[in-house]
Amino acid sequence: MPEGMDMPPEMGPMFDGMADSFADADMGPHDMGAEMGPDYAS
Repeated sequence: MPEGMDMPPEMGPMFDGMADSFADADMGPHDMGAEMGPDYAS
């Protein structure tokens, strides 16, 4: 979010669901990122 803006409370459950999905898949968001595009970390 831009500086000075609060995250809307409605987004909290979405992030919880996404974290549960990663845990269920036994992976982390960075593991999925490699499948979605080039490696920006290098």
